[in-house]
Amino acid sequence: MQSRILLALAHTAIFFFLIVPASAQSDQADESLKLREEVQNRGWLAYSSRSENGTWDIFLSRPDGSQRQNITNSADYEEAAPRFSPAGDKLMYRRLPKGTTINHDQWGFQGELATCNPDGSDPQILGDEGDYPWAVWSADAKKIACLTKKGIQIIDLKSREIEKQIPRNGIYQQLAWSPDEKWFCGTANYKYEYWTVVRMNIETSEINALRSYQNCTPDWYPDSNHVILSSRPAGQAGAKGYGYTQLWEVDGEGKQHKLLYGEDGLHIYGGAVSPDGAYVIFTRCPEDGGGAEKSGGTLCIIRMKDTPMVGGESPDLRQLHPDAKSGPMIEIDKGWVLLAFFFISCTGKPDSGEDPEVTSRGSIEVTAELQEIPGEFIDRSDYDYAFVMKYKVLEVHRGQLADSEYIYVGHYNPQKPRDAVSDARVDDVGGRLKKFNSGDIHRMALEMPIDDHFMGGIVNRYFDEYSGPVYWAVWTNPVSR
Repeated sequence: MQSRILLALAHTAIFFFLIVPASAQSDQADESLKLREEVQNRGWLAYSSRSENGTWDIFLSRPDGSQRQNITNSADYEEAAPRFSPAGDKLMYRRLPKGTTINHDQWGFQGELATCNPDGSDPQILGDEGDYPWAVWSADAKKIACLTKKGIQIIDLKSREIEKQIPRNGIYQQLAWSPDEKWFCGTANYKYEYWTVVRMNIETSEINALRSYQNCTPDWYPDSNHVILSSRPAGQAGAKGYGYTQLWEVDGEGKQHKLLYGEDGLHIYGGAVSPDGAYVIFTRCPEDGGGAEKSGGTLCIIRMKDTPMVGGESPDLRQLHPDAKSGPMIEIDKGWVLLAFFFISCTGKPDSGEDPEVTSRGSIEVTAELQEIPGEFIDRSDYDYAFVMKYKVLEVHRGQLADSEYIYVGHYNPQKPRDAVSDARVDDVGGRLKKFNSGDIHRMALEMPIDDHFMGGIVNRYFDEYSGPVYWAVWTNPVSR
């Protein structure tokens, strides 16, 4: 776009609110609370945000903003632009030297491409500075597509070999690959007009315009037939005729266009659709500039069924879209969202946590939700211990529990992934769980009581409130539903 801004800045935002009666304001607040509760456990959101040390890090949170955690937490690098793999089992992002200004137009060319597990573990650096520009996942996450001057390259991640190269046909940034792997889209020069979002047929390399004049940051809907993008329509009176950037939906033919969200006085970027198609995320900023160079924008979520939506007073925009709703919308955090950095959807492939180990070890087997982590783990190489956590029991698969609703379980050295926790002292524990997070569901093989199975230090911060049995976790697997 004219200022070529892809980021959203709301650090110094002046927000405009519709003046409504107190009862209506209360109703809006109630609806926003319902939306927050609705999305709370629908997976995870990854985004870039400034950490306490001032660098950009990758953060993970629930879609309502809860359980926020810094998963890269590196003071030596700037990490930005995270993207979940389609199955939600991997993340990719760009890693830049500390102090590098992340360019809102060129970030896809900057730094090194990195991948990691969704909790930030097992980070891997792919190539050198500037390699694999504008990388995006294939549907099975075994390949990536990259946008280079030579063309669009499809690369096998295991061999790092280029499997296919096709002309980029004017696309110059923000590449996105459709879930059915038949299409690319991106921001392009098209018929002498730049800032046009186009769709490309991967088999034939043919392109068609989706939306012309001041458009960018496209990404695909789950159906591979629609695209979400930012657009600043011509003819706006606001900002002395410059106008404000809005969020739009366009079909693959470029024939049907629908406003998703707009707000006079603010620019809307970073639009993405949840894997189930039910929610939209974006950022709001008061100026069409900055973002990565500062502290990002305000991350927001709305329901797809509530679109089109217009925020604030926005008299000009409401006149153009008289049937638009005013909410509900929830704000999540300050951060930088680009393209498709959204939920690990609950519509992904479910995992019951069942495997031969968890179903055969221990005398008790349960699926339970971790209620809380009572304080910090002890991370000392010279100290081995068990840490007690509270669970709500969801299902008992075998054995009997002393209490059928809540149980207290001791995990050995919980700061370690379960597949790396077994040692010379305790050699009969393990599992597939990488990291403990409150609200997650685990399938566990247990023994009881803990003192009959573990002889060592036990950190039990429930001692004053609970006097019943504490279980010993033999095997712990994650569960996704």
